[in-house]
Amino acid sequence: MSKIYIKKALKILAEDVQKREEFLMESYLKGGVQSIKMNLISQQENTLSYVFDYLVFKKGLIELCVKAYADFFVDFMANHGPQKMREILNIEASKYDLVFEKIMDHIGIANGALNKYFDQNALEINSMLKRGKGSEIRAYLGISSKKYNGAWIEMLEKMNDVLMREYQKDTMREMGLKAFALLYAGMREQRSLRSFRKMWEFI
Repeated sequence: MSKIYIKKALKILAEDVQKREEFLMESYLKGGVQSIKMNLISQQENTLSYVFDYLVFKKGLIELCVKAYADFFVDFMANHGPQKMREILNIEASKYDLVFEKIMDHIGIANGALNKYFDQNALEINSMLKRGKGSEIRAYLGISSKKYNGAWIEMLEKMNDVLMREYQKDTMREMGLKAFALLYAGMREQRSLRSFRKMWEFI
């Protein structure tokens, strides 16, 4: 008997969701995933997960959301990065990777948000490389898929440019310190010679 009730309950939930698809999607656009939960018959987390996945995979909820607020998401990715964007959209789990790729194609690549994010955070990203976390950078930038090999090569070139600039600064700083040391040593030597001459003049 319990199985019959479970099936009936699931049928009622499914019918409720299907009747209110547009309303639930609009709720997400306005207030995120918790707004969907507030408008469900059941408030349980697993119910929310099922409904959210249905709207994401069957109805293209995330793509609709991003297209509706494209300017906002371009600025958001440029300022906060791909991973933070996945977080606010509640699509951090690996099952949403293909969904996020569509966002990356539109927001990150086509609209240049990824390049802007890198340029604003180049030193921080390069510090990951220096700490031995080079293998994590590609995933951090949201371009792990092979389809982004071209974008990854571009990021590598940018990282190389940053490293070269840092190397040149370090080299110039080192040369400056050496020049100052030589100058200082020369000044000391001149003072010593003057003192030596005065000593002989006194004698």
